[in-house]
Formats: sequence, structure tokens, C-alpha cells
Amino acid sequence: MADPAMRLNAIEAGLGDPPLVLLHGLFGSARNFGTVQRAFARHRRTIALDLRNHGASPHAADMRYATVAADASRVTIRTYGSALEYDVPPGAPLTMPSFAMTGGEEAEIVGVYLVDGRGIPRRIGFLLGNEFSDHELEGQNYLYAAASKLRECSLGPELLLGDLPDSVRGLARVLRAGETLWKGDFQSGEDHMAHSIANLEHHHFKHPLFRRSGFVHCHFFGAAAMSYAAGVRSAPDDVFKLDVPVFGRPLRNTLRRAEPETFAIEPL
Repeated sequence: MADPAMRLNAIEAGLGDPPLVLLHGLFGSARNFGTVQRAFARHRRTIALDLRNHGASPHAADMRYATVAADASRVTIRTYGSALEYDVPPGAPLTMPSFAMTGGEEAEIVGVYLVDGRGIPRRIGFLLGNEFSDHELEGQNYLYAAASKLRECSLGPELLLGDLPDSVRGLARVLRAGETLWKGDFQSGEDHMAHSIANLEHHHFKHPLFRRSGFVHCHFFGAAAMSYAAGVRSAPDDVFKLDVPVFGRPLRNTLRRAEPETFAIEPL
């Protein structure tokens, strides 16, 4: 995956968020966008990037599409900020806070949407997702449901284009020391859901706040089975693995616990 230390060269112009990010092709550079960027910059903030191994950006051996895309994503997160700061790449650790009671998986399908320049949500496709959660906290009181999900999540690794099949089947597992600690049938698609995809999408995007141009939305469609409900309590170094053949490669993440942090509240 992308090296967090990889700092791409960027040419910025204009004001107004969210920024328009301009990406060149093979053997190109950020300077290719000179005239186009100046035109866009009259109306909004623009960022033209030199991709790795191009222009004034650093060089590295890894030039996979996923790596190049991750580089660009990190730039937009650093410069604009996003809930995607809490999106963990496939294969990377999921870290629960030091104060969390548990760290449990919620294996789900995720709809991915981009709101276009006219404010119209465009569905890009579907991903596997792990809506990492603190189920023990949530179990104390249903009012803690929102707080229990203020956690990282993971998406990927492959994007399914087109419509979601009516029935999607697979296997969710928790591994400990290389052995299966728990496994459950993964079932999704409209044959196994209480609501249609169209209904879920309507009730999400009916809010004008969610139809702001340039924003990406990742909508988790719900979990049918989870290890916590079977009495399993995950521990650091356990591995969550979601294998759904129609999505290609499995989604896999290792559980970690963050170190305690100290902070103080100070008056202005």
C-alpha cells in the first residue's frame, strides 16, 4: 500500500472546498494542467498532483494502481480532511481506542457514491466492509450505539461495478494464532435484506447536506452475523477475514489496541 511518508508534489490554485484534484496520465505531470487549472481556479480550489515517479514527486519501485490511488487519497485527506481518515486499507490493522471495551467486526456490503457537480449522487459500485464497533459498550444502553461506532472501519479490496446481485453469500471469520476462532455465514443482497437498496439510498440522500458536490459517501448496508453475538470477545492480534467470492479477494484486518493518550482541556 501507499507509503505514508510519500509526499506528492502539488500545484494549488483557487479557493473553496472541496478541492478539485487533477491527476495526469502515464509520463505526464501536474504542469500539464496549466491552462485548465487556471480556468477551474477562478471558481474553486484546485490541486494538480505529480504522481509518484513523475514530475517533482519522489520515486519508488511500487507503481501498482492501488498504490498510486492511495497516494492521491492521502493528499486530499491531508489538505481537506474527511471521515475517510478513519478508513483503514485492506490488510492494515484496525485499531481500537485504549478506552474501548471490545473491538468487534461487522461484516457488510458498502455502497460507494460520488456526488457530481449538479448535486446528483452517482453510485460508483460496491465494496466489502468491516464496520468495526464496540458491541459491549452498545449493549449497556442503546443510546450508546453512535458512540460505539466512533471507530475505524475497513473497505475493499475490490470494487464491484454494476448492480448488486440479489443474493450475495460468503464467509466471515475471526482467526486467532492462525486458527479459526469463529465463523459465520455472510448473507446480503436484497434477498436477505429488510429494505431495498433503492430505499436505503433514498433515505440517505434525501438530506440536502448529503448531496454536496464533490463528496464521497460510503453507506454500510448492515450485518447479518457477528462473532460478538456468538459470545466471542476479540483480542489484539486476532484477524478479521471476510471472504465473498463475487467480490474477488477477501477483506482482512488484524486487531490492534491503541496506547492511552493524555490531554488537557484549556480555556481560550
